Amino acid sequence: MGWAIFRSTGLAFAVVVGQVAIKCFAPGHAGVYPFLWEPSTVATQLLVPAAVAFFFHFVRKPTRPVGVLLAATSASLALVHPTYALFLAIPLGAFVVARALLTRGSDVRNGVVAFAAFGAPMALAFIWLEPVVQQTIPVSPGPTQLAKNLYHYRHDLVVHSLSRYSLQAARIDRNGSIAIAGLVLVPLAFFARRRRWGALVLGATVAVLGVELWPLVFPHFSDAVSLSQSRRLSGFIPVAVAVAGGAAIISRFSRTFAILLGLISGIWLQVVYAGDFGLRAQATEPAAPVWIALYGGIAALVIGAFFAWRRRERQRSPVGRQRGITTALAVLLFALPVAVHGFSHWSPKTAHDKAALTPGLIRFLQRDVPARSVVLADLSTSYRATAFAPVYVVAVPPTHAANTRPNELGKRRRAVLQFLFKPTLAVAQAWRAQWIVLTRSERVQAIERRGLRPVYEDSRFVAFRIALPLTR
Repeated sequence: MGWAIFRSTGLAFAVVVGQVAIKCFAPGHAGVYPFLWEPSTVATQLLVPAAVAFFFHFVRKPTRPVGVLLAATSASLALVHPTYALFLAIPLGAFVVARALLTRGSDVRNGVVAFAAFGAPMALAFIWLEPVVQQTIPVSPGPTQLAKNLYHYRHDLVVHSLSRYSLQAARIDRNGSIAIAGLVLVPLAFFARRRRWGALVLGATVAVLGVELWPLVFPHFSDAVSLSQSRRLSGFIPVAVAVAGGAAIISRFSRTFAILLGLISGIWLQVVYAGDFGLRAQATEPAAPVWIALYGGIAALVIGAFFAWRRRERQRSPVGRQRGITTALAVLLFALPVAVHGFSHWSPKTAHDKAALTPGLIRFLQRDVPARSVVLADLSTSYRATAFAPVYVVAVPPTHAANTRPNELGKRRRAVLQFLFKPTLAVAQAWRAQWIVLTRSERVQAIERRGLRPVYEDSRFVAFRIALPLTR
């Protein structure tokens, strides 16, 4: 991604350093990387960078193979995590607009075609998913549910009323020193306004922050994608690109100053603002960098557009190899304290999964349970069973399933809880379950008193086979 944006090895390396520092080292415990099995992490760490890389390759030199790859990546992203595809479309579209404003229409044709190549497959994927969306419980809640949602996310929001609320600025730069530096450096993209990375940083930052911080827009955006999802749009600000580009601008004036500033400010910011992580982390990050990025970005766009359309500006030479090396070194030194923090907190957050399936149960589900069979177990066991075997389950944790009317998540969850509280074959038969999997701590003897005998058991789990009644 960095190479496609900057066309410089040193600056591309700086982007990688910034991105890894934010996502891996700053949170500690390897950050989001242990969760690459989750759709959201796959989307943000693999598909989004790939889509951005193909987009900028196409803008620079449109070719059919790159267009096909861009379209394929867009479709994959839309199917893996639909809202993130929409979120990425916002900064990409903002780049096209900013590029047109800052360069008197340069790259407009290629940018529009590239955006169409990204947007068309995304739109087709959304159309294909429309039947599922129609079956989904509405994401636009009524006043009572909206009030509950606003209270639930009260640490992340600034609420004026049920119709006027926005994301709290201090929650946007919560990812630590790299995020704070990236936001502060956004206005420096003015000095690279004729370059593609400058248009990306300015356009994307202003567009994303405008949606997140404007209380007249954010509620409507939340109605469209849900309040839970709308808070995540701020993660699509190109912070790593802003850090690399800002360091390049500073090194243009003084390489020594850029290197020293990177080291000193990196240590200071890591000590003072290491970051707030977790769903309910305390808001201790400063809000000022966010407002600097927003208003500084707006000013840079307005002044840059004025200069561009008043007269044609002289093209500047691209960043040279030596400057790229200086930039990479400055960003590396800036991220060094973050890396030290990350390696000093490298242990996994969860040393042992207490709900993990035993190897024997996994083999039993894979070899002895026919594919597409229905298994009744507690929520955590059911969720893990679907990861290892091609089986259906009665219920999984509601947060890991589509909240559609046919899925009946609440009804299924209540049925499982009822069964665990008072085991009866009627519950299993009502949901067409052919297998029951219980832990040793659950009421195994109650099932045995129903005349069933274990078909599998180990130190933690016991499994039973159920004969379903014949149906006419």
